[in-house]
Amino acid sequence: MNDSQPIINEPSGILQSHPEYEAIHDQILAWTNGHPILTRYLWEQLSLLEGDPESSSFIAPETVNQLVRQHFSIHPSRIASFPDPRIQQLLSGIYLTLMQGDDSASTLQRYQEIYGVKNGAVSRDDSIEKSLINSQLVAQDQTGKVQISNLIFRKVFNQDWLSSELKRQKSRNRLDKYHLALLAGLLSILLVSLGQYFLRSPYRQLAQCNGDPVYNEAIEAKNSLDERKVTASISALKTMMAEDTLPEPCRQILYDLQYDQAIYLSAGIDNTPLRSVEILCEIPPEYFQGSLVKPWFSRWLRLYQKTDFPRRMRQYLANNSCPSKDKLR
Repeated sequence: MNDSQPIINEPSGILQSHPEYEAIHDQILAWTNGHPILTRYLWEQLSLLEGDPESSSFIAPETVNQLVRQHFSIHPSRIASFPDPRIQQLLSGIYLTLMQGDDSASTLQRYQEIYGVKNGAVSRDDSIEKSLINSQLVAQDQTGKVQISNLIFRKVFNQDWLSSELKRQKSRNRLDKYHLALLAGLLSILLVSLGQYFLRSPYRQLAQCNGDPVYNEAIEAKNSLDERKVTASISALKTMMAEDTLPEPCRQILYDLQYDQAIYLSAGIDNTPLRSVEILCEIPPEYFQGSLVKPWFSRWLRLYQKTDFPRRMRQYLANNSCPSKDKLR
């Protein structure tokens, strides 16, 4: 036994007179590197075996290995279920440091670098490294190198778990970038729609109509941007057009409402671009002139390329009439 390493928290009783006592002690230190909480815990577990007549005669250095496998073969996500509150608090602190920092991906990457160098990695002396040291997961030796504090920590926060978490972090980052791009695309759609809304004055069309309450309600719906009012007004105007009671100049109000509804359905919370395509295909191509000519279909194909929408949109356009398809490409 190395005299420079004092026996830490050793139990009294049979174990102290055990013929392999020093070997057992050294085996505990081999796992804990003298960490007081881990060392005390393993001695306590050995003491429980000491009190069991059927187990005490079999206590040996290998028993320490068995205890470590039994108690510390735990997935980090299940640390909260560890029966000993001291160990639970210790491991939970490490887990939170690795997973819930401002930049958990960088923390995991730095931990992987240190994990892969058993003789100690060159210290960076940065905030990430300091957080790992403060959590007790990493220790700095006299030469300034950093390494995992003990083999138990290496066992719990092992390479398989680390690789899995890094892979999950990369997938999450890619997904976050996709969501950001999608949000930016939807915002651009919304801004274009709002700009066109203000460029088209509904009162110009209203002046050409006869003041029927249906027209007034349509203008009110357009101004309010209330989905239920817009839907109701579109339905009423389409009924009038089917009955041939909607004068040609007043049909512009219907097309305005349909156009706005289509764009808001695409950019809104529910995000139903295929329904937007169906609505736009109901509007005659004459409506789309000048500033209204926007390549919505190709724009949506790029925006939703990682979803099933492009296939469904192409299928819809192939199987259904869309007079304005060329204007909207």
